[in-house]
Amino acid sequence: SRLSVLALTLFGPLIEEVCKVMGATYVVEKKPYLFATRLQILLCCAAGGLAFATIENILYLFVYFPRHEPWLWTWRWTVCTALHTGCSLIAGLGLVRAWETTRTLNTQPDLTAATPFLVGAIVVHGLYNTGALMMSMAGF
Repeated sequence: SRLSVLALTLFGPLIEEVCKVMGATYVVEKKPYLFATRLQILLCCAAGGLAFATIENILYLFVYFPRHEPWLWTWRWTVCTALHTGCSLIAGLGLVRAWETTRTLNTQPDLTAATPFLVGAIVVHGLYNTGALMMSMAGF
């Protein structure tokens, strides 16, 4: 249905990308002094993406498709894991930008600088899901 397509290509990526970097976003916005380096922010975001990918992979491989072809196992643990971790890193680059602005200018945190990166991560994720949906509809 149209709603399913929107959920898969827009709402799902939006919710997932926001949730994966939620912890780092909270710290950058409310307690930026807890991060000492850019690398800490990026590692936190990557860990969020990796944790999300792990949970999603377990769900797909053991709940949604318990009888799957061997290639699905490889696909989920390589491509899908890289997608989730990579998109979290893209969003994390925006958090780094916002965090650095806060530290450099000694101002209150403003996540406006992070927004384009988060949108970029959502778009990349949505494009991947669109491609996966089209491949599925084509019988792959």
